[in-house]
Amino acid sequence: MTWFSFIASIVASIAWPCVICVLLMMFKPDILRLLKLAESIKYKGIAISFTKMEEQSQILDAAQATIPSQVDSSVLLSLEDQMYDAVDRYPSAAIVLSWSALESAMADAVSNLGISPDSPSSRSPRHNLDMLASYANLSKDYLYLIQEMYSIRNKTLHQSNVKEIISREQALAYANNTMRIVRYIQSLVSPKV
Repeated sequence: MTWFSFIASIVASIAWPCVICVLLMMFKPDILRLLKLAESIKYKGIAISFTKMEEQSQILDAAQATIPSQVDSSVLLSLEDQMYDAVDRYPSAAIVLSWSALESAMADAVSNLGISPDSPSSRSPRHNLDMLASYANLSKDYLYLIQEMYSIRNKTLHQSNVKEIISREQALAYANNTMRIVRYIQSLVSPKV
């Protein structure tokens, strides 16, 4: 093999990957836009499905009990404002803020109901969710939805490549479901009239 044929074979073997890389860089905005329209995203073993959350939300719409339309906490109202503001600006931040509102509502409910022997500082969101499911009659549909949302929140927070592909619509659905769950959790604590 001559030097010329060796160099020609190297160029031939790396030419197509270079062309693919150039095309990906040229069409990155279009590719990201298409990914945002996807109902589920899978990348390097990470899978996020917004359809499960949406399906569970529709089940809850069909079986909606009488739940107050207003939220009862100034902290939650502030978080609500922030999360809806973040939906347009930075959708992945809206998911994290939404989860914070949900986590706060669960912690408040567990404290108000007095159903956990642990101090508030040692209660994890998972612990609070288990307490509400065990002692506050949290419905299985809501439990399943909260678990799905927890999974989406964790993937959004801990996987840097996921943050770029969450659409405004997905973040808005997450925020709307959060507020629905917050109202439901508050109705578990409120005295029945």
